[in-house]
Amino acid sequence: MSTCFRRRPTGSHLLIINGVFLLGVVIAITTRDCNCDCKYTGNYRTDEFMDGADSLARDDTPVNLDSSSSQSADDNPQSEGDLSLSVSDTSQTGGDTSQTEGDMSQSEGDTSQGEGDMSQSMSDTSQTDGDMSQSEGDTSQTEDDISQPQGDISQNEGDTLQNLDNTPFDLLRILRLAKSASSLDEIGENPIRDKIEKYRLKCVCPEPPKWLMRSDKNSRRLEMAKEMERDMEKKLQPLVKCEALSPVSYYGSGITVEPFESVPLVGISIHDFVINALRQDDNFLHFKFQSINNLGILYVPKDVVQRSSTLIRLEGVNTATLDILVSGKDLGILNTVVDNVVYQSTSYHIDRYDQVEITFLGFSHRINVHIRRQPLPDLIDPGQDGISSQVTVITKTFERYDCLGRFVINVRKFYPGVPIIIADDSEFPEIVNASNVKHFTMPFRDGCFAGRNLALSQVRTKYVVFADDDFIFTNETRLESMIEKLEDPKANLDIISGHIQNLTSLDYIFRLVKGVDGKGMCSMGVYGMIDRERRRVPGYPQCVYAEMANNFFMAKTSVLRRIGFEPGFVYAGHEEFWMDAVGKAQSAVCLDVHVDHYRTETTKYGGYRWQTETIRKRDPHLLFENNLCYWRNWVFDTKPKIVQ
Repeated sequence: MSTCFRRRPTGSHLLIINGVFLLGVVIAITTRDCNCDCKYTGNYRTDEFMDGADSLARDDTPVNLDSSSSQSADDNPQSEGDLSLSVSDTSQTGGDTSQTEGDMSQSEGDTSQGEGDMSQSMSDTSQTDGDMSQSEGDTSQTEDDISQPQGDISQNEGDTLQNLDNTPFDLLRILRLAKSASSLDEIGENPIRDKIEKYRLKCVCPEPPKWLMRSDKNSRRLEMAKEMERDMEKKLQPLVKCEALSPVSYYGSGITVEPFESVPLVGISIHDFVINALRQDDNFLHFKFQSINNLGILYVPKDVVQRSSTLIRLEGVNTATLDILVSGKDLGILNTVVDNVVYQSTSYHIDRYDQVEITFLGFSHRINVHIRRQPLPDLIDPGQDGISSQVTVITKTFERYDCLGRFVINVRKFYPGVPIIIADDSEFPEIVNASNVKHFTMPFRDGCFAGRNLALSQVRTKYVVFADDDFIFTNETRLESMIEKLEDPKANLDIISGHIQNLTSLDYIFRLVKGVDGKGMCSMGVYGMIDRERRRVPGYPQCVYAEMANNFFMAKTSVLRRIGFEPGFVYAGHEEFWMDAVGKAQSAVCLDVHVDHYRTETTKYGGYRWQTETIRKRDPHLLFENNLCYWRNWVFDTKPKIVQ
């Protein structure tokens, strides 16, 4: 994550910066129109600005930097020798102020404004509280007369920035003033992250009910949750603050490297105006790179070193700290070098962040380097036999073979070549005779989700359809339509649920609230059918994105395997699977694909079904699996308190 507080100053901003409102305006212009990733691609001295300076050098024509601040002579008559602020008014060489018509100089930090008028004259400028006052006719200043702004900061150790008062437009002084504002290092990440979290709803977990207290799973869940939080913090992308008016451009994030491999730290460059300002400095300037987490080393390629070896000095090559030193007169070569610095990962991590801190002229910035082992894809050959080689239908059955037989015959009617896989944990399994059907038997009552996992493990096609054994395929059960949506990159879908006749279509979003003090999440139910228009799938108005849907769906096999069905949940389940899929798959409900539903219950099946409903909502295993301290549909004595 990158936070950025930088915009490109316009001419009017430079005018104000040169006056008494300097610090306030610097702060103001740093909080608008930010354009991240922390890469400032423009120069503070724009092409137009430079063109104006060139023309002024030739014919002494004043250049107004902002049309809103310019006025005609009739609107703002001035005495002879007074000039509107121009590029030449702000240029300084060797401590002397270059001026036109009257050689009028300005006291730094002083700006006199009249009813919005941005034009300035020396006679109108007044100073208080220790600032030097000037007589109306005084048109000369010495370096000693200029009082330093209160916000001016001292140089950091190792910096050789000198003669700031003599640099063009005093922009380096402005940089130092901006740098005096508090940095992310001074504040620390925790307060910033707390501010980000402030707007997220939280819950105060209720006291565990008696049935949960009788199990030791809740205490173990809390211990496991602490470990999970620590693991998540390691993978959290660090905050990067882009300093306002920085002398250096850089990318704060987006740089990824495989373990033990190398990656260039692209996008680092020193702004042209800084290079121009420091060309006459014979002292060595210091540019430093450092791996903060010590997960890598830094170096400059040999060909770059050979081209610039007589102009720069490198220290700490192939270590976690790289120092580059160059004299001011050779500063131009520094951009070539810093733009070619390479980071090499030196430790094995599949998903960790290092930070490279760059320091120049007292400014320090951090660049996120993501050490990421790119996982290999789970590709499945779609075959050449059309839908028969693309889709497999799976179902889990228990103690209702009449229903199962009807299901198989019906699927065969509409899709004769599509494979069917059955998982069966009935007490006395019966043989299922049908072509292209695999029937796997399991221990008695081994579980609904365990059976679904078994069937899913045997799928060999790119897509898989899950359906209960009492569903009936019809002319409206168009699996081809589901495949079309799953293969559409604009839809970006992993799971598509269809409509089940005689049942209410579900298209809910879970309402999950983070618990305070690390005690888990609160499942507060679901958001109803609200904001459907905002959840429409692009190109498919009959589809809406959802997190919980009906149990008739087609999924990408590789995605469904990553989600899986929790085998520890023995009883029949519905929302439990969809809860597991939150954040792991993009799902949608589409009403253009239907199946019929003929509920069938045998005496044996019905008895176990009733038992399932009474026991299921007191099962601590599901709370443990999803780190929940509260589940609205479970049996709790009290409800959590929602806070913000």
